[in-house]
Amino acid sequence: MKYSISIVAFMVGISSVSAQYGKLSVGKKIQVVHLSKMSNKTTMMGTDVESNSSDSVFVDVEIKKVSDTAITLSSVLRRITGKVSAMGQEQSFDSDDKKSANNPLFSGFLKDLNKEESITIVKGKLTNTKKEANNETEVLTKALGGVGNVSTAGITSQLFLPVQAINKPVGYKWTSEEKSEDGKMNSVAIFTITKLTDAEIEITSNTSTSLSGKIQAMGMEIEENVVGSTTGIVVYNSVTGLLIKGNQKNTTTGKGEVMGTTFPVNLQGDTNIFIK
Repeated sequence: MKYSISIVAFMVGISSVSAQYGKLSVGKKIQVVHLSKMSNKTTMMGTDVESNSSDSVFVDVEIKKVSDTAITLSSVLRRITGKVSAMGQEQSFDSDDKKSANNPLFSGFLKDLNKEESITIVKGKLTNTKKEANNETEVLTKALGGVGNVSTAGITSQLFLPVQAINKPVGYKWTSEEKSEDGKMNSVAIFTITKLTDAEIEITSNTSTSLSGKIQAMGMEIEENVVGSTTGIVVYNSVTGLLIKGNQKNTTTGKGEVMGTTFPVNLQGDTNIFIK
């Protein structure tokens, strides 16, 4: 559940947005690195199956425009590497390798490689993105030993200090609740400022999520019913409000059904993000 239950919340007021964005410089370029590891133990057709996946995603970001209420970024997915293992078989991929582009397991999410995407954050909310992170497909696809979606919008949305934390003391808490438009997903997160220095702001989070309904993953219709919990720690630069590093640890349990076969989901995930 990388993005929908992100450790970054974006419910803001105009004055706070101005305070945050005023510290950002037009033309600033950074590279965002997103590292993910996931494992799942399940049973398929009476056979115990353990699957593992890992990926490294590199996104180039440039700040194009800054105003009192909005910031516009250009985001380019530069490289993806990783591997998937299940049932004694392992496949690796690297977007710099032409063989990966021709592999049907990986070619789908490599199609957006090196394509510039304009991302605008207005009053703290993402707008005009080409695609949103499909969190439900991510979870179930990885549970089946596949490769999840890659969303540059989901990754870059984590770059900025939540405005709820601006000018707040250590120990300050706030809550964020998210529901998907189709009602399949619901999550509640509690955020706490746990460290505050002249250089860094540390925020921890605890999130509970439930997913229920039909989704499309790996070309199949999957009926899923899972719950998850995520703990997160993220550190921001106190001066610019830009992310320095973050970590999320996630546990997802429940069951899925595909082609009349029910399988348990027992997913463990660990995600790191930092900028260069």
